[in-house]
Amino acid sequence: RKSPSTMSMKRSNDEAEAPHTAIIPQSAKKIKMDTDIILNDDAWVHIVSFVGAQTLKVLACAGKTTRDAAVFRDVADGSFSLMPTTELHLVELAKKDGYNAYFQDLFASPRRSRISPHLKWEGLFAKLGDIGTLKGKVPTGVTAGVLRLLRYGSRAQLEALAELAGKEEGFDDEALTLEARKRLQRVLEKAHKAGKVTEEEVLDGVLQLGDAHMWMDEWDECGECFERAKEGFVRLLGEDSAKAVNAAYSVAGQIVSTELDRIDTHSYIVTLNACGDEKIAEYRRLWEMAKVSLPEEAVTYDIGNSLGGKFYEEGKYEEAKVFFLAALEGQ
Repeated sequence: RKSPSTMSMKRSNDEAEAPHTAIIPQSAKKIKMDTDIILNDDAWVHIVSFVGAQTLKVLACAGKTTRDAAVFRDVADGSFSLMPTTELHLVELAKKDGYNAYFQDLFASPRRSRISPHLKWEGLFAKLGDIGTLKGKVPTGVTAGVLRLLRYGSRAQLEALAELAGKEEGFDDEALTLEARKRLQRVLEKAHKAGKVTEEEVLDGVLQLGDAHMWMDEWDECGECFERAKEGFVRLLGEDSAKAVNAAYSVAGQIVSTELDRIDTHSYIVTLNACGDEKIAEYRRLWEMAKVSLPEEAVTYDIGNSLGGKFYEEGKYEEAKVFFLAALEGQ
C-alpha cells in the first residue's frame, strides 16, 4: 500500500475538547486584576496568517487553552505540511490578484492540455474562508489555515477543499483530497445522526471517499466504501437506480485489484484470468440492466466502454467493437 506522500498529519491530544478562547499572558508590570486579554478563534484565524514558524511556537505556548494552539504547534514542528505545489497554488490564490503571472505560466506549460481551471479555483478558494490573509506572502498562513479546516471546517468548506485538491480540475493532490474527504465524511455522519442530512447524502460521501482511497491505492478501504455505498443505494433507491449502478460499477472495478493484492507471484496469471472473467460477467450484468433503465446516464456508457476494453485485452476485437460503438453512440 502506498503511503501518503504529499502531506503529513498528527492529531494533538487537546484538539477535540479544548475551549475556544485563549488567555494571552501580559508583562507583570502591565497586568492588573481581571485585565487578561481574551481572544476568540475568529481572531486567531487572522493572526496566524501574519506569522512564521518561530512565532507560531510562541503562539502555541500562549494559546494553550484555544483549540487552534494545536494547529500552530503541528505546523511549527512540521507534523503537518502541504505538498509544495499545493502550498504555492494556495499562496497565489490568497493574493487575490486574478490570473497573475504565476497562473499564466502554470497553465501555459506544454504539460497542461486542459483549459485553465483558474476561475473555478478562485471560486472554490473563496469558500475556504480567511486563510492566507496577508495576501499569501506567508506560506505558514495557508498551511495552518488548511489544517484548521481539516479539523474544524464546515461541510461547505470541506467540500470546496476536497474539490480544489482533487484530480479532475484541481491541484491533483491525492493525500489532501483523502484527508478532506475523511473529515467531510465524519461531518456528514454526525449531521445525519442529528437529522440534518439524508442517508443518501451520506452515501454520496461514502462513494467519493472510496474514490479518494482508490487514488491512494488503499484497496481495502476503497472496497469497503464502495460495498457500503452499493448496499445503501440499492436499499434506498433500487438496484437499477443510477447511483446504485454507479456504486456496483465501482465495486466491479475492484475485483482484480483486491485479489491480486493478496496472492503470490506463482498464482498471478491464473487469478488474473479468473478475476477478469468475473469482472466481465459483472460488467455484462450491469450493462444489460443499465441500457434499459438508464439509457441517458453516463455510467451506462462507462460500463460499455469498460466492457469493450476487457474484450480488446483478450483479443476479442469484434465484441470489443460492438461495445465501443455503443458507448460512443450513447455519449
